[in-house]
Amino acid sequence: MLLLAGCAGREVRQEEKVELPDSPTAQQELELLEKNSENLQHFIEKYPNTSSSLEAKGLLAQALYKQNRLEESYQLIENLNKEELNFLLERHGDSYPSSEIHFKLGQIFFNEGDQELSKEHFQKAVELTQEETQKAKIQEFISKISKVFKTQKNVIGCVLPLSGKYAPFGIRSLHGIQEALGFFSSKKDISFELAIYDSQGSAEEAARGVETLLEQHGVMAIIGPLLTPSSEAAALRAQQLHVPLLNLSQHPSITSIGDYVFRNAMTKFHQTDTLIRYACQDKGLKKFAILYPQDSYGVEFANQFWDAIEGCGGTLEGIEAYESDQEDFNDEIKKLVGMYQPKARKSEYHLAEEQLKIQLNKETVPQSQVKLPPQIDFEALFIPDYAKTVGQIVPTLFFHDVEGLHLLGTQGWNSQELLKRGGEYVSGAVFVDGFSESSLDPQVKIFVSDFEHHFDDTPQIWEAQAFDAATLLKDLLQKEEVQTREDLKNQLLALSEIKGVAGIAYFSDNHDVKKELPLLTVQEGKIISLETP
Repeated sequence: MLLLAGCAGREVRQEEKVELPDSPTAQQELELLEKNSENLQHFIEKYPNTSSSLEAKGLLAQALYKQNRLEESYQLIENLNKEELNFLLERHGDSYPSSEIHFKLGQIFFNEGDQELSKEHFQKAVELTQEETQKAKIQEFISKISKVFKTQKNVIGCVLPLSGKYAPFGIRSLHGIQEALGFFSSKKDISFELAIYDSQGSAEEAARGVETLLEQHGVMAIIGPLLTPSSEAAALRAQQLHVPLLNLSQHPSITSIGDYVFRNAMTKFHQTDTLIRYACQDKGLKKFAILYPQDSYGVEFANQFWDAIEGCGGTLEGIEAYESDQEDFNDEIKKLVGMYQPKARKSEYHLAEEQLKIQLNKETVPQSQVKLPPQIDFEALFIPDYAKTVGQIVPTLFFHDVEGLHLLGTQGWNSQELLKRGGEYVSGAVFVDGFSESSLDPQVKIFVSDFEHHFDDTPQIWEAQAFDAATLLKDLLQKEEVQTREDLKNQLLALSEIKGVAGIAYFSDNHDVKKELPLLTVQEGKIISLETP
């Protein structure tokens, strides 16, 4: 005898036809899934950031997938972090959304530079994925892994702005790299290949360039970029993919991104450090003044120079700022030397006024005619600006009889515009740059001669820094013990000193460089190298 639920106590013969409840139709199932999806969504919104909410996300992804709402399902998993993904993986085993969880974990490990775990998760995702389009997408990633992590020891890459606003600087840097790798040598013995990517001055393109150079060319290391935003983007991607990057920018903290990021470029700190060592140690100066433009360039230099003054035991006796588009500097100079409010110097003003009355035979004279000598209580004046403006400021100093000072400047002074506008007044001024083509150093003289022969142009800081970076990589890659990118990274970390055409560089603990930059001066109407001990 067969008893049916709900029919207890009623005897039914086996030969009688039994009416079973109808199975839910496809439409009913869909409606139920939609209702469940709504309930799960409400639960997630009501209890965010809980383990229950995370489990609900996994169930919601499952429900959305069954409704063929694939993109919504994928997006739920896309927004989870590594810990959350592993939590769901333990609960779902090999059932959906485990395929998407493995895919996302594969992407995370790929971005972290972990080739083995990345590949392992991608392969598991392929095994579990039923949707062909998604499977093809995962297969592309697996293919990319093998390409990105495959290296060719003789290939160096560069990411530089070769088009757009900053193309002139990118092209100069590229020429420096080509010169270092011997592309134009008469011996025609080229041991290295150069893979080039144009960042167009874009941060997004710079990051893409790092990945492209690895995937398509298997580069061992990358030189560049030049600009701060693109440098940060490229450095982040280089660190993720574990490829050494020799940056050429002035980004203040680029090397803190990771142990695969290095820099071989002149910074504002290098400039002020070199100037202060010259002024304090070589010349014994202790009293300084600063006249700077009120913009990011001037403010940063002024602050760094002030810190450097205090670091060497010196004192700042005066500081004045001017607008970046200013053309008249009389008031700022008068303020620095006590001439702006002459009546504040009571006794001196009264004496000068009486002398002028006698001289002019008048009972009263206007204040504008009473001239007091400048009060110069500092030995050196630092002006962090470009040659055009400096060429206007320095003659104004002499107009007010502000003479006998050590004039100190930045890289921006190194221009023929300084000579054109400043004339005899800038004679003896000392400023810094990352490279001096007039240096007597034999290594620099050979570089300048060869470069001028190959490019019919005189190299500047851009070519010199890129030349040094490429020369360093070339030398290290020729070592037998360097076979992988990690080997190269370790060799770079072990370096203590680099002697290049752009000065001597010392790698610090954070793989940034400390540079001894060349000093320049003006003599007989020419900018020349100031050779110091």
